[in-house]
Amino acid sequence: MNTNDKDQRELDSLRSFLDAQGDVKILLDNSASWADSQAEQSEKSRRTAWRVTAGACVFAGLSLVVTLTTIVLSHRPAPPPQVLLADRSTGAVERLVSLSDFQETASEATIKRAIATFIRAREGYTYDTAEQNYNDAGAFMSPQLMAQWAAFWDDNNPRSPLNLYKKDTKVKVDLGAISINRDANGRPTNARVSFTRTIKQNDIPVGGDTSWIATLSFNFVNAPTQERARRVNDLGFQVTEYQIDPDLAAGTLPTALAAPVRPSPVPTTPSVTPALQAPQTGANGVIR
Repeated sequence: MNTNDKDQRELDSLRSFLDAQGDVKILLDNSASWADSQAEQSEKSRRTAWRVTAGACVFAGLSLVVTLTTIVLSHRPAPPPQVLLADRSTGAVERLVSLSDFQETASEATIKRAIATFIRAREGYTYDTAEQNYNDAGAFMSPQLMAQWAAFWDDNNPRSPLNLYKKDTKVKVDLGAISINRDANGRPTNARVSFTRTIKQNDIPVGGDTSWIATLSFNFVNAPTQERARRVNDLGFQVTEYQIDPDLAAGTLPTALAAPVRPSPVPTTPSVTPALQAPQTGANGVIR
């Protein structure tokens, strides 16, 4: 008998024994099932542990973001308080605008100051300040405008302010908005100015207030050399074009007296009023 047959008989005998012992078989089957269950539970525990770890990392990251955001916001300065203005009649509420909202650069403020000085002198009138206004306005004019200005005040011009207003009429000018326009290079070249004129004869209003729009072009030249002009126009601000038109949006049409007087064409031989000498310029446009 060879060895293989012997082994086979022993295996058959063992199998017969196990088949006869049903409890042992059930025990072995239960043991195998328990082992599989334990392995499956271990795998599930590992997956659950990884999920918990990933969730904790995400929560920690979100907590860090919230903490940093809170720190940044706590160091940010609070917005300035706003003052609200309520209309008692209508109940409408609007924000009260601060003067800081209208801050402008020094160059714009300088240009607007020169424009305001020029228009007040150009459009206003009293007999006592006529000569001063004449010279102040002329200090800002180009040579072409100054030639028209001198002819405009000529005694022979019936529309000359002295001939039109005389001693008993006053013209008050109140300036409105001054808008400065710039070219493609950002250089200021022209402006648009709104203003109103009030005319009184013997202190009695004539025709009511009228609204006007002045459009002017300007540049900067060498500073005036004449001391009187330098006190008025120290930076050489020069108006090269000037035009005024009624402000149609205001809805007021001026009467003949209320309309601003305009320079007439320059005569061939102007006879300038002796008391009002026009500012003179040299070949380079510098006032002297």
